[in-house]
Amino acid sequence: MGQVEGISYRTEKGEGTPLVFIHGWLCSKETWEPIDDELEIDNPKVFYDLRCHGESSCSKFDFDILAEDLKTVIEELGLENPVLVGDSMGGMVALTYAVQYDGFSGLFLTGTCASTPEPENYSPRFFLEKFGSMDRRAWAIEIIENYASDTDNVEAKDAARKTLIEAGDTEVIYGLGSMISYDLRDRLEELDTSAAVVAGKKDGAITMEKSKELAEILDAELHKIDATHLMFSEKPGKIASLLENFLS
Repeated sequence: MGQVEGISYRTEKGEGTPLVFIHGWLCSKETWEPIDDELEIDNPKVFYDLRCHGESSCSKFDFDILAEDLKTVIEELGLENPVLVGDSMGGMVALTYAVQYDGFSGLFLTGTCASTPEPENYSPRFFLEKFGSMDRRAWAIEIIENYASDTDNVEAKDAARKTLIEAGDTEVIYGLGSMISYDLRDRLEELDTSAAVVAGKKDGAITMEKSKELAEILDAELHKIDATHLMFSEKPGKIASLLENFLS
């Protein structure tokens, strides 16, 4: 465990290409545990908490700031050309980093996209506008029922709803606000890197159309799995296998 400029991280030693794991909105470095438990590789790994998440310090942020935090972590730990493994909003952070900085060797992205998520009627703008005016519990239920309604993992669904209810205002407001103005499509056209995109067939947050768009822009293989936006709880072994294959 350690901290650099208020960003909390933990590392696992190993050999080969380093992996930096970037979690999604309102999650933490612990979110990756189901995947990490399934991985059968010895690469060095870094798991860190985004600003205003987990054990990291909190202040106003956007994707540029979060990408700069990622750069700080990579430089502080002396990582050489890591693969960036990003989930959901963490994938957006990885992509923002990729169009701004050098010194990485690949992108492995789950449940993420190249521009503002826009599931029908339930965009980040919708939930930001409802935040504060809608009962928090009802607001949380609305999100989960639209983004992960088809999950069979009731425990994961309940945990996600609890996280939404208990989340602080800063991470909610700036997280959703960042997603509203997010669009890297033109800049990603110029990116030349190894990449893989994993999409949940039942993901209500990141539509399959958005996943296909990202894969096409990156010229990446698109892996469609039978999962919702809670794919880490539903298919950790499958995701771990896809990551291992990407690294091989």
